[in-house]
Parts: sequence; structure tokens; C-alpha cells
Amino acid sequence: MLRARFRCVKANDLKLYIDTRDALVGAPIALGTYEPHLIAALRRTVRPGDTVLDIGATIGLFSMLCGEIVGPRGRVHAFEPRADNVAMLQLSLRENGLDNVLVHEVAVADHDRSLAYKPIESTSPTLMVEESSAARDGGFVPVRTVAIDDVLAEVTRVDVVKIDIDGYELGAIRGMRQLLGRCRPIVFFGYCPECLRSTGRHRAEDLLEEFRMHGYSLHILRPDGTWDGAETNAAIGVADQTSGSTHIDLVACPPPCCRNESSIRGRCGARSSGRWPRHQTDRDTSRCRIR
Repeated sequence: MLRARFRCVKANDLKLYIDTRDALVGAPIALGTYEPHLIAALRRTVRPGDTVLDIGATIGLFSMLCGEIVGPRGRVHAFEPRADNVAMLQLSLRENGLDNVLVHEVAVADHDRSLAYKPIESTSPTLMVEESSAARDGGFVPVRTVAIDDVLAEVTRVDVVKIDIDGYELGAIRGMRQLLGRCRPIVFFGYCPECLRSTGRHRAEDLLEEFRMHGYSLHILRPDGTWDGAETNAAIGVADQTSGSTHIDLVACPPPCCRNESSIRGRCGARSSGRWPRHQTDRDTSRCRIR
């Protein structure tokens, strides 16, 4: 039944299975218009041999893009709770011969628990509720949530993280505090104040403070996939106005690589070496890239 809805398309030099009913993700991917700024940013930032986390992988465009870049020495961990998305992702991985992408069929949060979601005719994330409430309402699909710090407790290297889970970002970040401190990855994430409020009654500022407490700087992701810290505070303020409906993509850069000096023209692809030393002063800052 599911396979009948799937169609293989060519996009970004990859073969991807999409849901023919999905106008929000599948159709733009087929047309080559899906989030080109994030594609450009990942291509600029991810390197061969890297370890990447794709949290909210949906049908796997970014997981496979990163899988191609990191190559056989690298690894991509794709986290996606929806079974239909996972089915398409697995088909696409086989179609592209990628065996360096590990798929986790779970949602990411701040701790392990049982929730449920109601499927819609889109591969995008949906509102999740407690499993007990779902049992009363019907039509919900159970899903397990995990904390990254539990699942990847033994992982010593993570270079890049991409998060797109429509308002559940705060829980995901709180569940990976140890990893942020240990690995210092660069993080790309969606920022939608209204989504944050509707999914957990959180202040949008709480998400930003989670990064700041780890010493991260926040930057607006531009349409061409670059970022400039000089415009960040004003733009974030626009996204958190009364309407709260604006969505922007942000980049969280770990210290000390990403600075706001005009000399680097805001194009520093801040990176750690991926081999986190005991003392921050020993970090390899040579991987800062100015493009």
C-alpha cells in the first residue's frame, strides 16, 4: 500500500523516493526547490570523514546529501519517527548505495518516553501527544522519543547537526547538552517562535539561551547558505514579534572559531576538529573556513 504512493525522482544528484501526495516536501524536492539555502550551507560545511546528525530527517534528502559528502570514513545518524518516511529513506539509501547512513526510527526529545502522532498527508512533522491521550482519541500512531545524550553516549565525534522538527527543537537540544559540550558541532536549526509556544508552551528565547549557555554564537542563514553574525539579533527579533508566525533558519557556531569580525565577511564556516581535546585552548581552529 505504501509502496504504491512512492515515486523515485532525481534531485541534487541523488535518487530519492517521495510520496506523491506530499505537496510540502516531496513536490519541492522533485522540482529542485526544497530549502536550497540549507543544501548550500551543508555542502559548504560538511567534510569527508565527518559525523553528522540529521534530526527530523523526513524522507532523507539531507541525510543522503551528507552521506555522499562524508564518504566511507564518515557517518550520518538520521532520526525520523514516521514509519512511512523511514520506508522512503531506506529505499533511497539502497537506490544510492549509501551504507554510511544509520536510520533511527525515533523522535528526539530531552528524555525517553512514549508519545503518539496523528499522520497527515505530508511528510512534515506533526503535533505529538502523550500516548495515553492518543489511546482515547484514536487515529494516532505510537512513537518513542529518545535523548541524543543517551543514544550517542559513546560517540566522541559529531561535527555537524541539522535539526528541523517544527517546534520540538528545545527538547532535542536539552537532550544533547553533553554532546554539545563534548563534540562542539556546528548546528543548523529552524527557529519558529509560534511553533515553540504551540508544542510546549516554551518561550522562544529559551531555545536561543540553550545555545548561548554553551558559548555558541547565533547567526541567520542567508539565502545563499552563508551567514553573518552582524545581522542576527535584529533578524531574530523580527521572528519573535507578536504574530510569532515567522520562521527563520539559524546557525549555532561553537567558540572560538566563529567571530563577527568584518574581515571574514560573515562567511566563517566554524568547525571543530572533531577530535575534542581536554582543553579548549588546544582545539584545532585551522578548520575555520572563509568563503
